[in-house]
Amino acid sequence: MVDIDEVRTRFRDECLTAFSADGFKYFKKREAFRRKASSEFEHLAHFRVVKTSRVLIEPSFSIRQLEVEGTFHEAMGTAKKFADMTSVLWPHAATLVPDAGEEIVFQVDSEESVVDGARAFAAIYRDYARTFFELRSSLDEIDRILNGAPLEPCAYQPSLLHRCSFGAVVALMLHGKENAAATVEAHRNVLATLNDGFYLPKFDRVVDAVLFA
Repeated sequence: MVDIDEVRTRFRDECLTAFSADGFKYFKKREAFRRKASSEFEHLAHFRVVKTSRVLIEPSFSIRQLEVEGTFHEAMGTAKKFADMTSVLWPHAATLVPDAGEEIVFQVDSEESVVDGARAFAAIYRDYARTFFELRSSLDEIDRILNGAPLEPCAYQPSLLHRCSFGAVVALMLHGKENAAATVEAHRNVLATLNDGFYLPKFDRVVDAVLFA
């Protein structure tokens, strides 16, 4: 089995029972199972299928916080059709699994390997991601993860632009301008080192969107 669409469909179907039992539905746009956890939070279990010299399935899990992401996208002028493509926390599966190493990927070289990968994906959700969703779906937890050490890399949000922007929004929402100032400045300093400060005007727009809301 080497057709990427066939692999995606078979993998989805093999996982469907495990995820639908917990209220997830397939969300084709993001190659994920998605559920609405509350009015402000969504949970996603992603399985990105990629084909280079071989077919790989890359599992990850994410939490969306709709108010935080909405503030970001409004400030950035993101087209509506792309505004649901971010997640405030988005760790690779290996981040959630102790002693997993740098990455977890499922290599596809037969129908049996698709089934095995689907079972492994469902097991990671059951044993680790379910707890991640339960424990991290609050603004206080997101604040701790994104802002606890703003100068250090964050495995729960690999995108620097998103980590810094979402972190600044959460800090300002929870702590106010004065108490969040040091955190916001730390994120700004991190972005200043990326692509000669290319993202700083975007970051500043996001911060202003919170300050002048």
